[in-house]
Amino acid sequence: MNAACYAVRHETLYRYDRDVAHSHQQLHLTPRSFARQRCLQHGIEIQPQPAARSEHLDAFGNCVTRMELDQPHTRLQVVAVMNVSLEAPPETLAAPGEEWQRVREQLAYQARELEPDWLEAMRFRGESP
Repeated sequence: MNAACYAVRHETLYRYDRDVAHSHQQLHLTPRSFARQRCLQHGIEIQPQPAARSEHLDAFGNCVTRMELDQPHTRLQVVAVMNVSLEAPPETLAAPGEEWQRVREQLAYQARELEPDWLEAMRFRGESP
């Protein structure tokens, strides 16, 4: 398998017109590791420093960083840096498809019930912008 490594830097910067006395944030900036993707390194830098910070997994298995700022601030900067490795998907051979004439006939309106696969394909018969 061929793998590509990516160095990613994501920055979010908030500037406020006046002091924000207290704030809570939920950050979704941690990449997941799964079959062909691995998070090799990850970090989140926050300025000003939060009074409290914790991490947990949400219901979908995503890492959520929660933070609380309890001092007045006019600026909040969040920088996430990470290195992620992605493997190319395995090569697959496409299964032979339907002949275009049969597809044309099946997708033409005929006031009849369609099989689920043909019904799903109907969504794609219109012009694409």
